[in-house]
Amino acid sequence: MNFEQIIYKRPNIERFEEQMDEYLKEFILAKSFNEQAKIIESINVLRNELLTGITVADTRYMININDEEYKEEQEHIQKIWMGYQGIVSKYYKVLIESKYKADLENVYGKKLFNIAAVANKTFSTEIIEDLSEEQKLENEYIKVISSARISFNNQELNLDEIEAYLSFKDRDMRKSASEEEFKFMKSRETDLDNIFDSLVRVRTQIAKKLGYKNFIELGYARLERTDYNEDIIKQFRENIVKYIVPISMNLLERQRKRLKLDSLKHYDEPFKYNCENVIPKGNAEWIKEKSGKILQELSKDAKSLFDYLDSNKYMDLITNKNKASGAYTTFLSSPRIPYIFANLNGTQNDIRILMHEFGHAFQMYKGIRNDIPEYLIPTKEAAEIHSMTMEYLTLPWMDIIFGEDADKCRFAFLEEAILAMPRRACVDEFQHIVYLNPNMIIEERKKMWRDLEKKYFPLKDYDSNSYLEEGNAWHLQIQIFRRPFYSINYNLAQLCAIQLFNRAEEDRTKAWEEYVQLCELGGSKSFVELIESCNIISPFEEASFINACKVVEKHVNKIDDLNF
Repeated sequence: MNFEQIIYKRPNIERFEEQMDEYLKEFILAKSFNEQAKIIESINVLRNELLTGITVADTRYMININDEEYKEEQEHIQKIWMGYQGIVSKYYKVLIESKYKADLENVYGKKLFNIAAVANKTFSTEIIEDLSEEQKLENEYIKVISSARISFNNQELNLDEIEAYLSFKDRDMRKSASEEEFKFMKSRETDLDNIFDSLVRVRTQIAKKLGYKNFIELGYARLERTDYNEDIIKQFRENIVKYIVPISMNLLERQRKRLKLDSLKHYDEPFKYNCENVIPKGNAEWIKEKSGKILQELSKDAKSLFDYLDSNKYMDLITNKNKASGAYTTFLSSPRIPYIFANLNGTQNDIRILMHEFGHAFQMYKGIRNDIPEYLIPTKEAAEIHSMTMEYLTLPWMDIIFGEDADKCRFAFLEEAILAMPRRACVDEFQHIVYLNPNMIIEERKKMWRDLEKKYFPLKDYDSNSYLEEGNAWHLQIQIFRRPFYSINYNLAQLCAIQLFNRAEEDRTKAWEEYVQLCELGGSKSFVELIESCNIISPFEEASFINACKVVEKHVNKIDDLNF
């Protein structure tokens, strides 16, 4: 059945709890390992049914945030979600204490029990009200950002739509679009500051109640970071400053020369060439058709999945005024099908976004043989390897989308791979400082952000825009509000994906096989274990930075970008 035909049933948390309690009683009284294994299978089916309802409601709400029916369902789900976490926490506790634990580990792997142990350290009934408040604040952020109605060029645009104008050749148009974008952001500055202020307070409160020193420790536990800690991430950020920031400054200088500008302003950065920016030759439907042809060249398996998602409406790609911003891939547990949500806005970035999200979908598709819900998707940084590698693996066929401009697209893609890393590191360090100092006032945070910007992108020129000069650019970083400490995952994955890209340049067939193997492992191993299984140099080693710099510089230096 296609997505529109799925009949939504409001998740019944009371009935779910009753059934789970029965299963847990049976589990405790089980006389053998086999009995407990069968109960685990039944529990997984029950959980998948509830999670499917939640996912359907959430997705339909994101497609149209003004849909009153699903707005009401979203509120219902927010109320029951904490209860669901509490019930699963009871299951994890019983699982860890099983008298047949050794036998269960032999079948399901130790990772399941590690996940259960970490999850139990991130939840207790004492914090249910705090978690509800945190979720409410995160949703308030989405509402503020999605509420943008910007009058520009005789149109009413949202934030995704006005971003497209930053790619126009006309510099006055770019500057005007940027000014209107941040005029809206300025009008909601106090709201955004207050939302984040409240988030810092409630997250710190949750961490303290759970016995953590600060929210950083809890944030890492939520992301299941069992292989590394904040000290290792700090060294990782320092390596970004050492290796990546110099290359990024060089790339920005190359861009300034290409554009023949005296200085590169912030609204110039999205405009890559001294001509109209490269854009897809058609609309979202055309992009889907051409993307299918690219995937046919890459793999019949990938093409088959893409066609299935498209024909059965498991992709929503077109931006509109009632749709939430952003892009993500989720999973419907009972039909066992991934779903891609995106906002294609007619820019060069559209194909990168679509391939990125399809990389997530492909991993989920390959990972469904893992019947354990915890193993479907890897830890967050590992999951981003699949999505980013898909971007790289499809680069050879960009001619299908961009024709004679394909080299420009490839150059911009590799350029952005480098330029994005300091931005993410800046977001990450900002969050670490904030949660180490939760009593910082709003003005102190803004000054700290501006200081970090000068560290990670010293060439940034805001052209006297007061909103940005005062340290407010982080308001547009969704991870800060909704996914704390997540942004650095992209950098960790980037260094791994570049290695797989380099292998594909040498042996495309073998590299694809290694990629599929990584997808199939899903979340059955930790981040470090996953990359070791595919002989990927750890991003925590300087060698991975040295390798990435060589690969990217090799590719961008063989392209004469000054003639673009």
